[in-house]
Amino acid sequence: MAGTATLSESERKERVSMLLRNTDEFIKKGDLEKALEIIRNVYQYDIQNMYARAFEERILMMIVERDGQVIQRKVADKEKHIQQEIEKKAQIEINKRLKEFYHQWEEESKRREDQEKKEIELELKAREAALLERQAEHEQTYQNLLDENRKREEMAARSTDGQESNKSHEVHIEKIKAEHEKQIAEVQQQALENEKVFSARELTRFRWRSIEVYKSILMTLDSSIAGLEELLKSIRGILDISDDENNELTRSVKIDAYIKALRKAYEGGTIKDEERQIINNLRNHYEISEEEHTKLVKQVKLDLGIPDEDAMILIIDDSPDILVFCDYALRKTYTNVKTALSVDVALETILLEMPSLIVCDVMMPDVSGFQFYDNIKNGKYGEPIKSVPFMFMSACDDDYMKRIASAQGISTYLTKPITKAALEEAVKQMLSKREPAAC
Repeated sequence: MAGTATLSESERKERVSMLLRNTDEFIKKGDLEKALEIIRNVYQYDIQNMYARAFEERILMMIVERDGQVIQRKVADKEKHIQQEIEKKAQIEINKRLKEFYHQWEEESKRREDQEKKEIELELKAREAALLERQAEHEQTYQNLLDENRKREEMAARSTDGQESNKSHEVHIEKIKAEHEKQIAEVQQQALENEKVFSARELTRFRWRSIEVYKSILMTLDSSIAGLEELLKSIRGILDISDDENNELTRSVKIDAYIKALRKAYEGGTIKDEERQIINNLRNHYEISEEEHTKLVKQVKLDLGIPDEDAMILIIDDSPDILVFCDYALRKTYTNVKTALSVDVALETILLEMPSLIVCDVMMPDVSGFQFYDNIKNGKYGEPIKSVPFMFMSACDDDYMKRIASAQGISTYLTKPITKAALEEAVKQMLSKREPAAC
């Protein structure tokens, strides 16, 4: 700094200009660190030089941008390397699983093929034995006819009108030969038809095995694997799977996977919020419509014996107090409970929505429960309602009434006063017996 103080103003300006030029040259060369070092030397001669400050800011921004790009490239290279490793491991796992699957399939196919061959051989032997037996019968018949004809010829030889009798015998023998040839042709035709049937059966079995293998592969492979579509395309070519078959099988696998997810979610009886979110994500992923989802949920609940809270339960009783109690008892579990004071009101409700279960009083002033159920089964109110589960409730605890109900096919008969627990259990059992009727 002492040396700079002895420089004249013109010398300082000259040195500043030189440093600025050198800085610009190093920037062009891309040596930003050297350029930054040089530009900072300007401050020895002019601490407030605006060009030096502008250069310094520009260089610093360029360094930051360069370092950022370097980091981005390193991150990208690292991500690419990781992705390649993942894909490599995934491909290794795929190949391993495919080899295991093919090995298992080959063993299973070999076992099935041996079993089917044995069955076919036994059936062929049975058919051949039947054909041989039939052919032997034809031969015996033919021989009997020849013997009979020979006897006739001998009788004709002793007859006075021998010439006419010989002609009759010749016609008869020609008929015998024609009938024999016809029977032989039938046997041969039957043998050909048997061969065609077995050939067609073998082709069908081979076709189903190919479809079964492809479906198993779809279930085995992860849809997120890179290059999966090309791999499946190659497999389809090997197994001769058409586009329509592929679409159908892919859809079937998605439905099966969705059903498994639903079963797992509903195993505890109720579905949790996080499980519901997973199900919603899977529904979007598998492209399951709202209608399909509703139907599958009902089926899964039915299989697991879980009450369907959306099931429409129709309760018919001429007592308002009973209707209020039943509605209260079931509302905690079932969100769609309808009540009716008479059969006529119930029919109006049914026109709007088909129930999943009907709970009906026996003794009512307009139409009794027995008559109402009898009308249902006779088709008076249409076909859909005939398959709706039906149960009775009555204040009459009489064996005769229960026998009438049983004779009509009603197995559930609740006696009033009904407890909340008994009603809930009966409804649950009735809804679990069969799938609710469609509207």
